[in-house]
Amino acid sequence: MLPLAGFALLLGACAPNLYAEDDLPLYEERPVYGYFDAPFNVAWDATLAAMEQKFQQVEIAERSRGLIVTEWILGSSDYVFSNFGGTRIPVKVKYKVQARLTSSGNKTTIRVTTSEKVLKDVISANLEFNGRIYEWIDIPSSTAKEIEVIERIQQGLAHKRSAKG
Repeated sequence: MLPLAGFALLLGACAPNLYAEDDLPLYEERPVYGYFDAPFNVAWDATLAAMEQKFQQVEIAERSRGLIVTEWILGSSDYVFSNFGGTRIPVKVKYKVQARLTSSGNKTTIRVTTSEKVLKDVISANLEFNGRIYEWIDIPSSTAKEIEVIERIQQGLAHKRSAKG
């Protein structure tokens, strides 16, 4: 029995340290809203143009549902970083951006959300091993992408107004 207890103690002593950069923030949806004095069709065109310009990979564009969704895009996080020698290095992520439009008369509300995932190994993320060493883990968005989409929509609508007037 004593050799087995010594083996368990040895394993506990060799466990990897959890570093602050491995403590991922808990997932929460962080929508960003834009409220525009524009009819649905005008806002739709500006939103689709903004999404295509920013992300170039639109997977779903259903005008009847007011829904635009990108494909999964690989990139770097603007929110979660690793530390290496005192340097903050953005971690690799995949993300998908969704815009949902609703309108009432000549006013349109646009809700933009991002689903973002980071690829972490099961040890540093403190996950249960289920046959894969790496798992995509949901993390909250910094909302920077969402804000940029709303700003691009606003610029597109302003450009349309100035071209008319």
